[in-house]
Amino acid sequence: MPLIKFFCLLIFSFLLVTFSSTNSDDHVLHKEEIGYGVVLKILNKVSTKRFEVVSPIGQSLELEMHKFVVFKCVVIDKNKIDEHLALLKFESIEKNPNVPDFLGWLIKSSPSLNNIEHPILDIKLESCLKNDPLFPNIKLLN
Repeated sequence: MPLIKFFCLLIFSFLLVTFSSTNSDDHVLHKEEIGYGVVLKILNKVSTKRFEVVSPIGQSLELEMHKFVVFKCVVIDKNKIDEHLALLKFESIEKNPNVPDFLGWLIKSSPSLNNIEHPILDIKLESCLKNDPLFPNIKLLN
């Protein structure tokens, strides 16, 4: 009889630990995925041309006398909401003292939190890509 109580207690404690750890997300690290490519939307505020740029990580691209490189793209799954972040360097090919270079993180859900202050171009992060696009692609949308 004491052996049966022992096994019942053991099974109960096992089930308690198992179900309490799967239902509680307080101590679980959130999922983070590294992207191998990035999709950016770029608007020329003067000509109103819109571009969609697909680029692999680390590839240097030139668009309208500007050069940019995406160093890292990360997707963080926090409470079932995907947050996309990209580390981007953006600079003018012709050095203009009125237009500062940018090196920082772009955040998809909060583009105004850390945006690129540029008089002509408006750059937004669309998404991080799980697959490497191999070659950059710049597409005119309008």
